[in-house]
Parts: sequence; structure tokens; C-alpha cells
Amino acid sequence: MASKALCSESYVRNRNIKLNVQHTKLYQTQMVGIILTVEEEIKSILTDKKLSAIKSMLEKDHAVDCIFLLYLEKGRWKNAKDFMQKLNLTLSDGTFRSRMMEIEDLGLAKSVTIDPLKKYYVKTEFGETIAKLLLEFFRKIK
Repeated sequence: MASKALCSESYVRNRNIKLNVQHTKLYQTQMVGIILTVEEEIKSILTDKKLSAIKSMLEKDHAVDCIFLLYLEKGRWKNAKDFMQKLNLTLSDGTFRSRMMEIEDLGLAKSVTIDPLKKYYVKTEFGETIAKLLLEFFRKIK
């Protein structure tokens, strides 16, 4: 009887090993599929014209600052400057204007003319979405 129990125990152990091997192979196959899917998604992001343009803009100095300023409805230079100074941060008017023009070109903001030489910027629906996503991103890594 002892040998029958041993045989049965050996059978169960070998069967479990085979099942674990099959499960591991299936899991590895699924993981490779996920990795390829993520890789394809990243390739798409890096090569898509619109997404690549947004990525490029976000890489520039003060781009995120300006998106957040728009989100806070501080798209006018005076308001943006006052807000940044209160935080002891610097933002030049040239950088502010350059970023806002780029942000507008990407559809995240639109300009409103005050007079022939002055304008301010307001967020678009797309700009608000991007600002919320950036805010959530920073919340999660905080």
C-alpha cells in the first residue's frame, strides 16, 4: 500500500509540474503579446504626427507651466506673471508667448485679441483634458 501511495503522490507531483509548465508557457506567451502591444503603442505615439507634436511641445521649457496656467484661467501675461511671482518662479514674457502660440497651434488653447498688439489665451476642451491628465500624472507620482 505504501508503494501505491508513493506512486499516486509521484503522479500528482508530476501532473502538477506539467500543469505549472503549461501555465507558465501560456503566461509567458500572454506577456509577450502584451509587451508587443505596448511596444506597438509606443511606436505609434512616437510616430503619429499629432501625438509627436504634443510630446515635442511638452519637452520644452515651461510648457507644462503654461498648460497649468491656462487651466487656472491665467492665459493673460499679467495674470500669469503675478501667479508665478507669488510662487517665486520665473517665466519670461517671451517664453510665455512662445509656449502659448505652440499650445494654440496644437489646439489646446485659443487666443482672444484685446487690441491689435495684445491677446490672451483661453483653454479649449482638448487643452482642459490635457491639463487634467497632467495633473493626474503628477498626483500619482507625488
